[in-house]
Amino acid sequence: MTTSSNRSKHSDPKQGEREYYARKGPAGLAHALGKPFSDDRCKFNLSNLAALFHLLPTAPQRLLHLGCGVGWLSHILAQQKYDVLGIDIAPEAIAAATRRRDEASLPNLNYQVCDYELFDGAEAFDAVLFFDALHHAEDPAHALNCAQRALKSNGVLIAFEPGSGHHDAPSSQAAIKDFGVHERDMPVSLIVSLGEAAG
Repeated sequence: MTTSSNRSKHSDPKQGEREYYARKGPAGLAHALGKPFSDDRCKFNLSNLAALFHLLPTAPQRLLHLGCGVGWLSHILAQQKYDVLGIDIAPEAIAAATRRRDEASLPNLNYQVCDYELFDGAEAFDAVLFFDALHHAEDPAHALNCAQRALKSNGVLIAFEPGSGHHDAPSSQAAIKDFGVHERDMPVSLIVSLGEAAG
């Protein structure tokens, strides 16, 4: 039997995203902080990370990382001399990312608790990055519009997403059931079409 409180915690995917790391607990947070090496998809993340460095403008540049989670990738980018702002909707994720940043003394790395669909940057960044995050958007078109507004006129938007079939994968279905989050299919063709529409 489903209680009303169980229904309510799954009725708003945004709230599911906000509470995700709090509900994952210390073990889940430690797993996220250990990425890319702690993750089952380590080899894919490392391959994507290598590709990302080929796509990014040469450091130092200003980067906006939308949906940064606990900041494992933002941290790596800052270590490579990029000036990084990481945005995530989950306060526990940003708190963990900030602690790690402070321990490493990275003054070129900042974090902000914010829904990336509401981010209000204006032509401030050389690159905007979604890395395994755009598929969690309530409205991917709106998220890409926000990203586009944050870019300088010659800036670049980069998205690494899980592609077609992601929604139906067992791990995605478990995340939807357990945490009430969005797990959308996000094929390249959709990202391209939404990006073109955003300008």
